[in-house]
Formats: sequence, C-alpha cells, structure tokens
Amino acid sequence: MTDWFAQMRRGDFAAAWAISDEILRTRVRRDDIPRHEQSIWDGTPLAGRRVLIRCYHGLGDTIQFARFIPLVEEIASAVMVWAQPALIPLLQTMGTGATFLPLDDGAAAAEYDVDVEIMELGYVFRVTPETIPPPPYLHVEPAEVEPGIGVVWEAGHWDPRRSIDFEVLAPLLDGIRFYPLHRDSPGAGTPLQAARLMRALPLVITVDTMAAHLAGALGVPVWLLLPRQCDWRWMEGRDDSPWYPGMRLFRYAKDMSDESRKSLEDWGIDVDKFRERAKESLESARGDLTEITGTLRQTLVHAKDVLVGLQKTGSPAAAELKSGFERAWQEIETAFRNARERAKGGAAVETPETPDPPAPDDPPSPS
Repeated sequence: MTDWFAQMRRGDFAAAWAISDEILRTRVRRDDIPRHEQSIWDGTPLAGRRVLIRCYHGLGDTIQFARFIPLVEEIASAVMVWAQPALIPLLQTMGTGATFLPLDDGAAAAEYDVDVEIMELGYVFRVTPETIPPPPYLHVEPAEVEPGIGVVWEAGHWDPRRSIDFEVLAPLLDGIRFYPLHRDSPGAGTPLQAARLMRALPLVITVDTMAAHLAGALGVPVWLLLPRQCDWRWMEGRDDSPWYPGMRLFRYAKDMSDESRKSLEDWGIDVDKFRERAKESLESARGDLTEITGTLRQTLVHAKDVLVGLQKTGSPAAAELKSGFERAWQEIETAFRNARERAKGGAAVETPETPDPPAPDDPPSPS
C-alpha cells in the first residue's frame, strides 16, 4: 500500500488503481478486523445490481466520497447507503433516490447483490484528478447570521498533529467576526447545522478535519492548514485540490518534530497578506449593489405600468394585470434577497430591507 499512497500523492490515480487491481486479485475479505481497515468491494460490477454502500470511515471521508453516490445510482438497480446517523439529514440534501440507513454495530438491514465501502468508489469508477465529480453536491439553505469567517483549529484526537493552538489564528482574526465550527460550537452542533452556517459565510479556515470536507462539498471557499506530512488526498507540491476547486492549501513549512506551530509563518504565510486576502473575500461576498439597484429600477417601471393599467381596466383584464404585478414584485423581492446573500461578509455595506409593495392606487415612481 506504500506505493499506492505514493502514486495518489503524485496525482497518478491510474497507477494507484493498477496497484488496487493487483491487491484485489489476491485479497481475502476479512470481517474480524476493525471496520475502517476492511476492504469490501470484490470487483463485482455495480451495473444493474442492488448496491449497498458502507460508510466505515470518518465523517469527513463519507462527505468527500458521497459525490459518487449519484454515479452509482445511474447504473445500479437500487442504492442503499449505510451511513453515520449524524450525516443522514445532510446526505439527503443531495436529492438522490438512494435509501439512507443508519449505521450501527450490527448487520445492515438491507437486501443487496454487491456491497462497497464508500471510499472504494473512486477506484470503482477509476477517476482521475480531471474526472472527479465537482462540488457542490450538498445543498442546504444558509443560516441567518452576521457576516464573518468560519474557523476550526482542533481536529480529531486520534491525530493531534493536525490541530493547532487558537493563538496561531488570533492575529488573522483580530477585528474580524469569526464563527468556531467545532462540534460543540453554538449553531454548529450537528453536521447539518454546521453546513447551514458555512453556507452563510464567504470563507472557512480550518485544519484537516471534517469541516474542510463539509465546506468543500458545499462549494464554500476553504483555506486548509496542513501538517507537513499530510494525508494522501491532499497530494504534494500543490496549493489547490482537485477534490475541491474552491480550496486553497497551506502546508506547514517546518519538520513535524517541531510541534510548536505557534505562528502562521510556519506555514509560509505572511500574516498581513493573509489578513488582506481574508478581507478581500469578505468584500467580494458583498456583491455589486449597483447592479441590483438597476434591476430594481427596471422592475419598478414594469410594476408601475402594470398598476396604471390595473386602475384603468376592469374585469376580466384586471385579474390578469394584478397577477402580472405580483410577478413583478416577486422579482423585486428576489433581487433584494440575492443582494443580502451576496452582502454577507462585511458590515460596511448596508443592504436595504425589501420595501413593502406599493398600494394599487399609488403607483411607484421609477426614479
């Protein structure tokens, strides 16, 4: 497997899959070892069969490889996903026809023809860095919060090297509203809650943990702080990721024997430029309100014409014109709603509230 990891780190997925082929020919399935160490797929084609997808690894792993569920659904006769219960409400936002079953310590309560562990699906479809299904593939409504940046500095206890001290990020966050996104953080207690909060933010800064995959799967921009010897999926020699095009990687510059990691400079990061880029991200999320205003003006002109016509005509045309006015006002509400979405990220821009619709006997002025 050492060679497999090396090929994946280099980005030569085809060479890694060739190694997987060799392993598959001689492998014997074992159920007497921990689930996360088990290999499940025996090479049986998924097409036309009832497929059980087992999620035996971490929450972040399931989120990362959930992108392949729709591909399985395209070729299988039925798809069942045996997933961590905490993730099921989130995975259901993908809008697939798959059946989601809560993972437990027993046997899966499902009838199936072939089973596969979710992290094996990249091998099943023999993806390359160029053919990885892109995000977003999780779809949630954003939470209503004040503008700010999402932050995660603690990873799972099983690998403390991934965590950093909060003091490392403190210089960056000085004067910037931020939201901790750990599992015990307010408003982020479940993966679905964390996803809704992330969707409302223009940027998430995190260490290598579930939050990185969740933000990436939602299509939210991510800055990922990695230890020098990081996981194979982040590859080597690059500051981006084919798994999440909106992600930027920052790699720890020192040897891992030095566990201090007390400053952002240890990742080769200039703090001032880091802050500048963070503020640029907030600025870009505000949106072009001038464009929104122009759209609103055009819509108001249309609304005025509709209202004037409504005053001058009687039934049955009045009902049709009233319907036209309601459609026009929906356009106004949509424009303001989009403006507020794009404005999340900086309190310096005031986004006006959606105005009340004018009364039919008082047509609005376009000016």
